[in-house]
Amino acid sequence: MSTERRNKCSNTSTNKSLTMVTVATLLVTTFGIVVVIGSMNWMTAFAQPGYPIGEGHYKFGTISSVQLDKAGKPEWVLSGHWKSNLLNALSNSTTEQGNQSFTPVFDAALRMVMVNGSALHSHTITNFKLLKVTSPSNNTKEFNGTVTASMRNGPITDIPVSIKFLGNNVISVWMDPIKIKNHYGSTPIFGFEVNPQIRPMSPRGASH
Repeated sequence: MSTERRNKCSNTSTNKSLTMVTVATLLVTTFGIVVVIGSMNWMTAFAQPGYPIGEGHYKFGTISSVQLDKAGKPEWVLSGHWKSNLLNALSNSTTEQGNQSFTPVFDAALRMVMVNGSALHSHTITNFKLLKVTSPSNNTKEFNGTVTASMRNGPITDIPVSIKFLGNNVISVWMDPIKIKNHYGSTPIFGFEVNPQIRPMSPRGASH
């Protein structure tokens, strides 16, 4: 193959990859805007007695993530919601010794669709069981344990999971790919925290 032809093939492949990444990014951006605007009622509903918000109580947020295939290319777009009180575990020093006054919770409901717009479906992540709490860095809190994930053929239980709170805004959820047959790829699911008391900005950038 001539050098000119190899360069042409390489450029074509690069352009295709860039196009896929651009499409995936636009989808996540669009999903993220819709999720943030549409999630206010959802989070307000959860922030009722039994799910108190604020420091030491429940955190709420959205899922907005692109999952990669085995070749490292964007394959799935994810959006959804999550709620958790895991940060409260840091103030419960006896959690790992079976503190009965504190029940760790992480629940998520999400939808995923291929980057070409096909195969839209839903999943839930529930029944979190906390095994270990660590702080890899000053602004990262990691909670390791197991969860149950709903799948097409029924729920899969006892899935090893790592949930990280990064800074004050970002969350990542990594589930053992082998246990769930690489359904979410090998990369974490990302999302961010949303304060139900703060209204999102309008598309024009001006608050109402």
